[in-house]
Amino acid sequence: MDRDDVRLHYGTSHGYLESLLGALNISRSSQVLVFSKTSLQTDVISPQTPRAIYFNDDTYIGWIPNSGLLEIVTMDADRDRFSIRSRTLTAAPLICSARPCAA
Repeated sequence: MDRDDVRLHYGTSHGYLESLLGALNISRSSQVLVFSKTSLQTDVISPQTPRAIYFNDDTYIGWIPNSGLLEIVTMDADRDRFSIRSRTLTAAPLICSARPCAA
């Protein structure tokens, strides 16, 4: 993704999640489900709809079922924190590059 733009595909059940996991080489088996009563997103996170976190060595993807919310946190080569948070509510094409994603 650092060299060329990557077009992510929108799926009907998981939005951009599947495409993003593939583009970032993050295994679906890395999934961890989390729920906290003190979350800032209690309007969408519950025991019935916990946040799913997928990860590899330097990137974390957060996804909440039926929320339209996709969170991306990644670290750069110098280990400085770089974070993107975006809502993906439509099937509009999402194009990512070294710059933040834009719809």
